[in-house]
Amino acid sequence: MDHRLCAAKWGAIFLIAAGWAVPLTAQQAHYDERWTEINQYSPVETFQSRGSLGWHLGAGVIQRARSDADQKSTVDSQTSTVPQRIPRFYLSKGTPWPLDFGLSLAQVGEGDMAWQYGGHVQWTLFESFKLPTLALRASRIETAGLQSVTRLRTDSVQLGSSFAVLRYITLSAAYGLQWQSWESYNAQAGLALDDRPSEEVYEKAFFFSWGLKAQLFSPFVSIGYEQTQVSEKQRLDHLQLAILL
Repeated sequence: MDHRLCAAKWGAIFLIAAGWAVPLTAQQAHYDERWTEINQYSPVETFQSRGSLGWHLGAGVIQRARSDADQKSTVDSQTSTVPQRIPRFYLSKGTPWPLDFGLSLAQVGEGDMAWQYGGHVQWTLFESFKLPTLALRASRIETAGLQSVTRLRTDSVQLGSSFAVLRYITLSAAYGLQWQSWESYNAQAGLALDDRPSEEVYEKAFFFSWGLKAQLFSPFVSIGYEQTQVSEKQRLDHLQLAILL
């Protein structure tokens, strides 16, 4: 068990060090920044290991709260194609080891060819009866098919903990670091889409999340809620209903 606690310590050190190690590129936006805000991944799950029993299939929705980008964006809110909420489907699976995997898929705006897909891997570092669980989770999500933003990707790593407060309710909290990258076309160039110059942008940010998971018909049906706060005025709410197959 000592090696898992040691891994948790180094995981926390990595989150702090990586926050200073990745350079930022500040550039004038020629795109709707709200696309980068909604490109966030969460399995809406606790940090407890699932074990190898069955597949967990979920359906839910994510909702983006109004943020600074709504005031700063050059795209009017009435004409913006960035949705306030997106339906999303989830699939997760445990293993005989303290490793869990998951996927998510969603269709977003700007036509039928715009999709959002992502996945995660979770390593449970510590888990014991009546004690909080500790785990590391790494994820990646991409949005493809947009016209103004291409190669939109968000990678994240977080250290999280879960604790069962009642028999069928589990609370979770996590702190992590995310890296975002994308290419945007300069809409002010007045050229055709294929001829417009593009610029590559990188950003990083710490984020905090908390949530709860309630077993409605344990262990076959559950409902989960999670809130992700990337900055003071950038928040995503996740809601999911899952069944065990």
